[in-house]
Amino acid sequence: LVGKAPIVTKEITVLSGRTGRGKTTLSLNIIYHYLLHGKRVVLISTEMPEESILCRLCSIHTGTPTTTYLFQRNIDALKRDVENLLSSVKGSFAVLHAPVISYADIDVTVRTRAEAWGGVDLLVVDYIQQVIGFQELESRALQLRRIVQSIHHLSSEVGSAALLLSQLNDQGDVKDSRSIEEEAALCLRIGMWTMERFITRMWRAAGLKDDTPLTPETHIDMEVKKNRYGENLSGWTFFVVWEGETGRAKNIVEWTTVARTIANQFRGVTTPSSSSSSNNRLGQRKGSKNE
Repeated sequence: LVGKAPIVTKEITVLSGRTGRGKTTLSLNIIYHYLLHGKRVVLISTEMPEESILCRLCSIHTGTPTTTYLFQRNIDALKRDVENLLSSVKGSFAVLHAPVISYADIDVTVRTRAEAWGGVDLLVVDYIQQVIGFQELESRALQLRRIVQSIHHLSSEVGSAALLLSQLNDQGDVKDSRSIEEEAALCLRIGMWTMERFITRMWRAAGLKDDTPLTPETHIDMEVKKNRYGENLSGWTFFVVWEGETGRAKNIVEWTTVARTIANQFRGVTTPSSSSSSNNRLGQRKGSKNE
């Protein structure tokens, strides 16, 4: 993914999708990847408080299901794993949480952390429609355009990449303002196809067992809508495969691999396992463009 559709420093990346489709989970995997590589990350969250974010990062880090922390009320284990997480990663991490956040708050938070850390490598906003500002402008669309432009300018000043999570409206477009994607260098859209039902029907028709590599419970489908600095991937679709209940991204599988697997099943060819059907690990590029 990094080789094909990179998140570029000083540029905007937009990750959009409907509610509950995996935007936050994928963004937390990206944050974890950055932290493991010694990067400095600021997360602006209107969705989850800091404790829930750390809980989900710990689940990715340790392999412990999130439900163990949340529903079994294992607070001591969570505190211990949070300490282990923060001590083991090389990067720096800060969270600003509120149901509604102003652009002014984002600006102050990012600049303060950049001064304290000597820079910021990744700014994540979850989600952009809950950011307010520039209310002197007459429409919400114009306000969001100015907010996104200001975040772009801010990220350029501090030398960070900016990942903006965005909701979709009923028509499948970015909610409130198309200018959100116009300002971006990379646009990824989750769940635009009804792939869960499609894949389930195809695999059942092919007579596959329940342990097939991709099921509705273990993957999200994503389409590259715009890619200014990477390969020409307009319409390229891939799947992020999750590892159990931890929310950890395990593999990236391209749609061509899925289609080939289904076709091979109809031809009687043995189905490859999830580990052999894709050698694409998060953050690594496969050698062949067509695989």
